[in-house]
Amino acid sequence: MKTVILLHSTTGNTKLVTRYAASWLSAQGHECTVHDIVKRGHDIDLSGADLLGVACPTMYFRPTHAMEKFIVNMPATTGRPRPAFLLGTAGGDPGSHFVILSDLLALKGYVALDACWFAFPDNWPPHRAPVEPLTLLEPLAALAGRRFQKAAPLLALAWPDLGVPGPDDPPRLRRFLERIVQRAGTADLACPPDPQAFHKGIKALALAGRMITRSEMEKYTAIRIDRRRCSTCGTCVKVCPSGTITRAADDEVPSVGVGCTGCWACFNRCPEAAISGWRSPHGRGQYRGPAANVRALFTPPKTS
Repeated sequence: MKTVILLHSTTGNTKLVTRYAASWLSAQGHECTVHDIVKRGHDIDLSGADLLGVACPTMYFRPTHAMEKFIVNMPATTGRPRPAFLLGTAGGDPGSHFVILSDLLALKGYVALDACWFAFPDNWPPHRAPVEPLTLLEPLAALAGRRFQKAAPLLALAWPDLGVPGPDDPPRLRRFLERIVQRAGTADLACPPDPQAFHKGIKALALAGRMITRSEMEKYTAIRIDRRRCSTCGTCVKVCPSGTITRAADDEVPSVGVGCTGCWACFNRCPEAAISGWRSPHGRGQYRGPAANVRALFTPPKTS
């Protein structure tokens, strides 16, 4: 089975999960390609794909605006509907993430069979920065989350580092992929499953995701470079995956152009804290990416 997974990863969390999924599918004898929508754009031919995967983090309780735009602008399938599956990462509850993706894919002739998401530390500075003063209370919040698991998504709104994947997550992902591969060849795509059943989360957060528009998401993820703080080190230019941040000379303060995907890579990596954004003062709420133990957790096993 030829599978293509569309990927948008911002700080590396979703990339870990996606590469693990692609490695497992390949080990099972399936041809699997991961297509980074930011680095490779629309330079892709999906006509020969038997199964489509869509992987991205949750942004404001819905998919990233970069992934939404990509699906809106990709060509529709011809002939019969084709199966798809959804992968996601979220700091707490993914809200309307999977319902919105399912609806967008349906307009392109794809039927989402199911979705699977994993809790990771919330990596959005607009969420992390305002709650930094609550860090000292995080041990108590973690204890409450373990005792009252249904409250964990709400607690993660105030303590963004509570969302941590565990040893049960890679096996859960493998079981999910096994079901998807089986259903892709047998499911009646004329009777698609209800995407509301993919994730039974907090209804208020799902509603919040529906209320926020893509244009608002772009506004809330816009960044600014402070010329007084900038040391012209060029880190933001190097880490910007979309090439939005540029400069004409090495000693020049970079400028922000059009095409920002809202990944906050520049903000998170700036050594001078010279970048700010909505509800994100200079250097407040930086997230450096998945910890070493998390990367090890989702490292695909070596095959002989």
